Amino acid sequence: MTRAAGAAPLARAVLAALVVASVAAFFYAGVLKRETPLLIWPNPGIDAFAPAGGSTLDRAAHFRLKASVGDVLDVRVLSSAGRLVAGTSTGGTLYKYPGRVGDSPIIGAGCYADATAGGASSTGEGEAILRITMAKTAVELLRSGESAPAAARAALDILARRGRGTGGIILLDKTGTPGFAHTTPRMAHGFVAEGGEIVVPDL
Repeated sequence: MTRAAGAAPLARAVLAALVVASVAAFFYAGVLKRETPLLIWPNPGIDAFAPAGGSTLDRAAHFRLKASVGDVLDVRVLSSAGRLVAGTSTGGTLYKYPGRVGDSPIIGAGCYADATAGGASSTGEGEAILRITMAKTAVELLRSGESAPAAARAALDILARRGRGTGGIILLDKTGTPGFAHTTPRMAHGFVAEGGEIVVPDL
C-alpha cells in the first residue's frame, strides 16, 4: 500500500468502504439492467424488490449497508471487460430543509458514467453541484480530451465560478486513469492501481 504518513487508519476505512461499495455498485447495476427498465430506484422500493432467499439484490443491499463510513461515499469502477459504473451515497447535510434533495441521487450531478468517456462522482455543497451538473461536466471534459487530473481540476473551477460553491470530485477516464480534486479542506480518497497496488494520496 502506498499512502501519506499518518493517514493509515482513515485510509484503511476509506479503502474498505471503496472495495465494498465497488461490489455493491456492480450488483445494483447488473440487477437493474437485467431485471428492470429503471435507471434510478431509491429505497425502500429497491430493497422491497429483492425476493426472499438471497438474491443478487439482497447481497447488494447487504454490501451497501456495511459500506456506510463518513458523510459521502463515492465509487467508480472499471471492469476488465470495459464496464464502467459510478455510484454515490450520502449521509445528507446538517440542518437541511425537510424533503430537500441534494446532488447525490441525481444522475449527472452526484454521479455519472459513460463507458465511451469516463465516470465521476461528486461531493460537497449539493445545490452548487446541481447548478453545474458537476459529474456530467467532468465526464464531458474527459470526452473533449482533458486528462483525468485536469478534468477534475477544471470541474472544481467551474463549481467555484458558476456554482458558487466548494466540493470535491473523483473520476476515472475510459482507460481507468484516476483524477481527483477538491476545494474543501480535505477529501479522503484512494484507488487500486494496475497490478492491484492500493494507492492512498495525501488526504
